[in-house]
Amino acid sequence: MLGVTWLVLVSGLAGTSAPAEPRAAVYGPEEFAALAETTLVPGCSGVIASRRSKDVYWTHNDSCCSQPRAWAFRLSAADRKRRVARHLGYVELTGASSVDWEDIAAGPGGMIYIFDGGNNPPCRRTDKRIHRFVEPAIDPDGPPVALTAKYESIRFEYPDPADPARPAQQDDDRYDAECLLVHPVSGDMYVVTKRSNRNRPSARVYLLTASRVLWNSDRVQVLQFVTDLSSAAMNMVTAGDVGGDGRRVVLRNYWSAFEYVLPPGEPFEAIFRQQPRAVPLTLELANVLQGEGICYSLDGRELITTTESPRRNGDLKFRVFIVPRLPARPSAAPTQASP
Repeated sequence: MLGVTWLVLVSGLAGTSAPAEPRAAVYGPEEFAALAETTLVPGCSGVIASRRSKDVYWTHNDSCCSQPRAWAFRLSAADRKRRVARHLGYVELTGASSVDWEDIAAGPGGMIYIFDGGNNPPCRRTDKRIHRFVEPAIDPDGPPVALTAKYESIRFEYPDPADPARPAQQDDDRYDAECLLVHPVSGDMYVVTKRSNRNRPSARVYLLTASRVLWNSDRVQVLQFVTDLSSAAMNMVTAGDVGGDGRRVVLRNYWSAFEYVLPPGEPFEAIFRQQPRAVPLTLELANVLQGEGICYSLDGRELITTTESPRRNGDLKFRVFIVPRLPARPSAAPTQASP
């Protein structure tokens, strides 16, 4: 969570976004989809498409609300027509830490991951955690539910520069982060940072290899540095998602999204070496909304984005937007040689 101060950063960086690429557009303009039916998620900070229930999405509050709950909403064709995201209730992780939930991700085996890793500068927090639980089935047409779920947790930390196998010992070596990516097959987890200890924009990528993670252990899991994506345009990352086929990654900040595509035959981490395609989130910016969440729709045909509630004049309802993927252009027919 950052508050209105992000507008200063937007105004300072609006003219420094990534240059237009000579490729055909893949996504159309951002469209308003729905206003939340409930006022119970004013700090909407992440979003993910349900893997079990049609037209259902999961979201959560950030540090504004301490209850460890993931909230479900519906975004059906009828809901879009009404411009209302139907409230479907919540799942509570009783006893789970909820200092600053900043993102949510879907992983293999029907698991949902919650990133309790917000750490506003000066980044003194040392109890950052990731929780996961099995996604329950939600009746999209039923009344709002109040469920509890068993969950697993890990505690994580950034590496010490002097010894990358050891957790950071100094605040200067820690980061604020709001983005968790989970690979849909391997379950590997990637954390993308937002700001440094000194409040400087940062987009560093770190890895927790699933096969090495010990869930519900007292051991601090040390992140492994992968790469640094920081640039004038690619910074202040607030959320991200991995496409269901594991070949696309989308990251977002307050004014744009950036999609990375994995070349055929390359290992997954090569995706971060590709030139991303910028996807402007113009409606959120034009309406002075703090965009926080992003995910792929289950069929991959849309990007779904969410914003915190404006909290102006008692408005506590989050907004949902869509960015439609354009139909693939038919390849040009081969030119026939003249007789």
